[in-house]
Amino acid sequence: MATNFGHIELITQNLDKAKDFYQKLFGWKARDLPDMPYSLFNEHLFPTGGMMKSPQPGSESFWIPYIVTDDISGVTEKARSLGATIHREVMVAGQYGWLSIINDPTGATFGLWQPKMERSTPRKKPTAKRTKTKSKRRRR
Repeated sequence: MATNFGHIELITQNLDKAKDFYQKLFGWKARDLPDMPYSLFNEHLFPTGGMMKSPQPGSESFWIPYIVTDDISGVTEKARSLGATIHREVMVAGQYGWLSIINDPTGATFGLWQPKMERSTPRKKPTAKRTKTKSKRRRR
């Protein structure tokens, strides 16, 4: 089970102002996703980053660090069993993966992220190729 920080996300009321600020401060290039209201930055670095407009009018801006896992449902349930509060149950995030938002027992907020992996058909095991030899006929 992978458990490293892999993505950070800014939730803000003023997305354009945030993009402008971070681009001028750090040179970050933001790319708006075509299929959801979300902007990615640092796409070729690790961890990656993202920005979105807060769904709650009037809320303060804040950052959420995401920990990458390959078992988001299992880790979310384990966090609950250890006393965490689940603010957002596991949900699909477009074509990109799944997320959940959690407060640990001390009140610190973090997210879990499980990316969708390209699924390909399993490869067949390579088989040893036989070399064809000409059979020699015996002459009588």
